[in-house]
Amino acid sequence: MKKLILILVLALLVSCSKNEEKKSASNIDKTKQIDDQLLTAPKADSFILRYKFKKNEKLQYRITTNSENNQLIEGDTVISTATQQNVKYLINLLVKEIDSKNDAIINLTIKSIVSDGTVNGEKISYDSKYIFSTQERKIFAQYEAVKNKTFTVKISESGKILEIFNLQKIVDELIDIQQQTGSLTIDQKNSLVNNFRDAALRPLVQQLFRKFPSDPVGVNSVWEEKYYTKFAMFDVENVASYQVKNVEVQNNDSLVTISAGLSINWTGNHEATDQGVKYYFYDPVVSGSGLVIFNNSRGLLLHSETSTSMELVIDMEGMDSANNIIKGKRTDNTVNKNIVELVKKSS
Repeated sequence: MKKLILILVLALLVSCSKNEEKKSASNIDKTKQIDDQLLTAPKADSFILRYKFKKNEKLQYRITTNSENNQLIEGDTVISTATQQNVKYLINLLVKEIDSKNDAIINLTIKSIVSDGTVNGEKISYDSKYIFSTQERKIFAQYEAVKNKTFTVKISESGKILEIFNLQKIVDELIDIQQQTGSLTIDQKNSLVNNFRDAALRPLVQQLFRKFPSDPVGVNSVWEEKYYTKFAMFDVENVASYQVKNVEVQNNDSLVTISAGLSINWTGNHEATDQGVKYYFYDPVVSGSGLVIFNNSRGLLLHSETSTSMELVIDMEGMDSANNIIKGKRTDNTVNKNIVELVKKSS
């Protein structure tokens, strides 16, 4: 039932967005994608942040993600839902090729996934080393589809994700888990590939590869990266800001510590109507912070800790079967924390 409610809410947000799309033109120029913009000129002792992958190099990372969500729905009655989830991924990287532009072709294999969490106190757990029933595989489809599977990424030496591909085995597994083999059209399969890549895999890959500016930087250098998303009724411009806080030498390696922050700008209608129900979306509140440690001598990420928080409030008004006005309010507060650790490296 909780999953059904979540699906209905997501469908509602998408539906409202479509209904209002023609009425409100965004002021955000999505075609003006800014990969990086150095805001302060580096002082003396500047350097360039670059990944330095080598063919056949092997790396292993652990990604730990902790998510907490508190939802409150107020109407004739009050419904509160509290969820918490902790997921650990162990990911192997194998550098297959380095092309003439120094872009790296890297195979990623998710060797292990362990998850535990609670929904209103009810415990839910998953461990990829176990074999699950057909019904359990459906519940944990996102994990079951990728465990022990390999996909490929193309990464520039500055850390830009150029491509995520080789997903067919993952998607075939996902279709098999959902028992939809033979029932999907080519367009539906392509849509599934794109959605799974961008919603499930890209966020993981982005934790492993940080995009650095093309210009030299130094201590106190500041730069920002902008990217665009659609959230509820809003076109959102996410502004990630970075600053070099410190450079130190350990075991003859230059370790660069970088602080990170997140803010947003948005445009869009606050009001929407769907199936006779009126919705008012308050301005979303989003923030983020973090710390990244990069070994610039070896050209690889050592450690990062980042967190984001979001609040969304929606007023709802409609009519019941007796044509009486009913009102409600929904408040969502979400906090996500991510930790990335280099476990081992071998050439």
